[in-house]
Amino acid sequence: MSASLESAPLPVTEVGADAGLGELCVLMKLGEIVLKGSNRKLFERRLHNNIRSSVRDLGDIRLSQRGAGVIIVRKPGASDLEIAEIADRMANVMGVVWVHLVRRVAKDLDAITDIGVRSLAGREGTFAVRARRRDKRFEMNSGELAGYLGSKIIEAHGYKVNLKRPDNTLHVEVDKDEAFVFTDGVPGQGGLPAGMSGRGLVLMSGGIDSPSPPTG
Repeated sequence: MSASLESAPLPVTEVGADAGLGELCVLMKLGEIVLKGSNRKLFERRLHNNIRSSVRDLGDIRLSQRGAGVIIVRKPGASDLEIAEIADRMANVMGVVWVHLVRRVAKDLDAITDIGVRSLAGREGTFAVRARRRDKRFEMNSGELAGYLGSKIIEAHGYKVNLKRPDNTLHVEVDKDEAFVFTDGVPGQGGLPAGMSGRGLVLMSGGIDSPSPPTG
């Protein structure tokens, strides 16, 4: 069964025109592909081709590989609903483990904090922050950033922290030139990209000398 946004909707705001929210795009986490060693590039190229094919009717997209396990799909100028449609299709592409709708913002602590606090507005229950700093030049390491954002969320919303089993999780990934802020996601199909497994041939005989189950 496919992981459709109809059954597990990703958060799409109705205020996408607000430039302060940053650009909405799709972030995908990969699984088995990252273990392919020297052959990984071949698998990634196949996956990129499959991604483009799955949204060809939606117009041009911008696709970029971030490290071994992350792909970003962008379509500048598109509405939030258009990006959500892209995310929905990505959840059905073999080789993708998780699909997230994310806000792409400047690699700036104030911008990240603003989007992070606004992303959890109106939620109920506990929360946790998971931060990852890919760019080691950023002013805070991953743990410091998570702690800082957590304090700002408590200050703004009064939520309680639960690091083991939170009701809501804020994810922040700081990249070389930008940062990505997101909350929920849907599982993808996993496995390897379609078209990488080769072909097989099965011969089946239906002749009189073929074994058959007993009757009577």
